[in-house]
Amino acid sequence: MRAYFTVEAALVLPFTIWIWVSLIYIMFFQYDRCLMEQDVAMLAVRGSASWEWDGAEAVDIVRRQAAAMDRDRFLAFRYGALTIEMVLGKLTVAVDGEVLVPFQQLLRWVRKEDWQIQAQYASRRLEPVLVIRSCRKLLQEEWED
Repeated sequence: MRAYFTVEAALVLPFTIWIWVSLIYIMFFQYDRCLMEQDVAMLAVRGSASWEWDGAEAVDIVRRQAAAMDRDRFLAFRYGALTIEMVLGKLTVAVDGEVLVPFQQLLRWVRKEDWQIQAQYASRRLEPVLVIRSCRKLLQEEWED
């Protein structure tokens, strides 16, 4: 009867520590997912921003910008494959990665796939000359009516 605090602490304390560590790693997951989605969107928009580049040159520029990005912002994270494609004026950037969880091999019910993050963003390239010509054509049709 005198050791009920010890027994209670032995039962409750590991559970509460596990809950706090789980919450911290869930926050890492959300933070890393948000950063990854921002980076992918930024790369796609930058790659499709200039109408002068051809598809291969835009892909090369995005690849160089991705290599120069600061990856130290991520917490407990491992980057995966970066995929950049230019198809018919549409630049698609996709990347994947995973949050590194300690003692993952000890936790049988936590699958490795649960901590994987995939982000993809597509941006269509607009050619300013064609946009201006199309707008002028529309305006001329309005004035003729």
